[in-house]
Amino acid sequence: MANWCSNFFAIYPKDDSDLGKAQLKRLFAQLRKVTQIDYPEGTKEHGWYGLLSVMRGKEESEIVARGSIGNIQWDEDHIHMGTQTAWEPQDDIVREMLDCKECSELDFVFIAEEGGNEIYINTDTSGRFFVDRYVLDYDLTDATGLVGEGGVGGDREYYSTAESLLRQLHTICDRLHSWSYNNSRDGIETFYYKWGDLKGTPEEQCELIYIAIRDYMKEYDDLFGSCYISYHKFEYA
Repeated sequence: MANWCSNFFAIYPKDDSDLGKAQLKRLFAQLRKVTQIDYPEGTKEHGWYGLLSVMRGKEESEIVARGSIGNIQWDEDHIHMGTQTAWEPQDDIVREMLDCKECSELDFVFIAEEGGNEIYINTDTSGRFFVDRYVLDYDLTDATGLVGEGGVGGDREYYSTAESLLRQLHTICDRLHSWSYNNSRDGIETFYYKWGDLKGTPEEQCELIYIAIRDYMKEYDDLFGSCYISYHKFEYA
C-alpha cells in the first residue's frame, strides 16, 4: 500500500502580460473539463492524476502516474490545485503539462508533504502562495498535567518563521518543566534554565530545544506512554 503525498500547486503567469492571463484562464477551463472524465468502475479513479498528461495528447498506456487530482480553484491571479500522489509529489506531470506553446507564459510552485518518507518540500521561496516553512507534530495528551489552560495537548502545527516555532517550543518546554518538577523527574530543568543563553539563529535554537524535549521524553518513556514529538523543515527544491 502506498504512502500518499499531499501536494498543493499554484500555477500563475510569469508576468502581468495579457497573454499570460489569457493562458491561465484557458488552462483553468481545460483542467475543469478534463477532471470531469469518469472511468468505468474498477479501472481508474475519478480525477486520475494522469489526466493532466491525457490533456496534452499523451496515450494513457504511456502514462506513469498514480494519484488523484483534488480541488481546482481559480484564485484571482493563479490556479490552486491539490493532488494526492503515491510516495512522492510527481511534480514532473505538472511540469510536462505546462511545457507547451499554449502555456509558454505560465509557471508553478508547489508544497508537498509525505511523512513516511520524510518528504517536506516547498518550492515557493518568495512565500507568495505557500508560507509554511516548518511543521511541528506532537501529542502530549497522555502526560498528566500537560493538558488544560496554557497546556499543550496534541496537534499538527505549521509555522512560517523560526521565531514563531521557537515560541511554541518554549511553551512545550515550560510545561514539561512544570510537570517534571511536580513529578520529581530530573532532566529537563537543566536545559530549561539555560535556554536564555542559547546561541545561534532562531532555527538553530529550535533544533536544540526540540532535541532536548525529544530526549527527555525518551528518558521517561514509561511515563509518557504514546506521547511523541517530531519537527521538520520544508526544504526548497
